[in-house]
Amino acid sequence: MAILLDHITDEQADLIRSAHVFFVASADPALAEGPDGQGAVNLSPKGAADLHVIDRNTLAYFDYAGSGNETARHGMAGGPVTVMVTSFDEDAAIVRLYGRASARPLEESVLAAHAEELRAVETPTP
Repeated sequence: MAILLDHITDEQADLIRSAHVFFVASADPALAEGPDGQGAVNLSPKGAADLHVIDRNTLAYFDYAGSGNETARHGMAGGPVTVMVTSFDEDAAIVRLYGRASARPLEESVLAAHAEELRAVETPTP
């Protein structure tokens, strides 16, 4: 049964830190002004970089350009975002986090001070 909380618990933070993949759903806030009050929702799997718990109400991750990079565009517009983290271990769990997205250049990010130690390791391709 789902429990609604106003912060990230220690148990949830542990799950978030250990996740190998997470999902980000976002929407452009301007699209909600459409004729039917609905806009397209973008859902992207993320896994090239870790999801970082900054505090009890803030997450951050390095985003990489992909097929259109809708997540970053929605974040620049301050759109709504849902992040979902799952565990399929013995203690299966799903954590959904709801909020507003923001996308910033690395040097303005809360992760900027730790960028070198947090960067994903690039694997050379043959």
